[in-house]
Amino acid sequence: METIVATVLAELDRLGLLLQSDGRFPSVAGLVVGAPVTGSWWGHPRGKEIYAVAVEVGEHADVLTVKLVDGKLTLVHRRHWADLLAIARAGAPWQLAGLTPLARDLHGRVVKAGELHPDPPKKRSAVDPKRKEAIQQLESRLLVYSSSVHTPSGAHARSLESWDHLMKRLKLPAAPRAVADAQKALEKAAAGLAPGQPPPPLPWPR
Repeated sequence: METIVATVLAELDRLGLLLQSDGRFPSVAGLVVGAPVTGSWWGHPRGKEIYAVAVEVGEHADVLTVKLVDGKLTLVHRRHWADLLAIARAGAPWQLAGLTPLARDLHGRVVKAGELHPDPPKKRSAVDPKRKEAIQQLESRLLVYSSSVHTPSGAHARSLESWDHLMKRLKLPAAPRAVADAQKALEKAAAGLAPGQPPPPLPWPR
């Protein structure tokens, strides 16, 4: 698996952005399989291998994973972290308008505490759809950094972290970056994923 992980990291270094899975744009799943993967990769014959590679790459020191390109999980190379942070921390109208009350409350709690590690439900049927929607809103608007963590029971749960807390945890300098310049940089990187095709959408309005 070391070879394919190295291949994925090299492609991410080249492009700056890389989707976890997508049928049109370069992705981790596509690099593992050797061809675009359409639909959910969980049911793919090599789904376990895709998952293992995605986890290892996602834990690399040069990688952050956020819902960015086309609303999908996207690996962001370290050279674009300043761009991502400038946009995510801006508190722009497109981030805040129309949030559900639960999403607003959850966002406030994350900002105040720095990070939240909610316990996963014991049964899949016990997942609160409103809470799931709230977390998805916060993720898609880049209001929190979300990652999967192991709980003491061995199950997985979503960890929600404020961007300020993430910067302290990773010891990132607060480098000034104009939001407009940051957006242009990420738009250029996203357009480079499929030259000659319409650029994929990003969370903010163009």
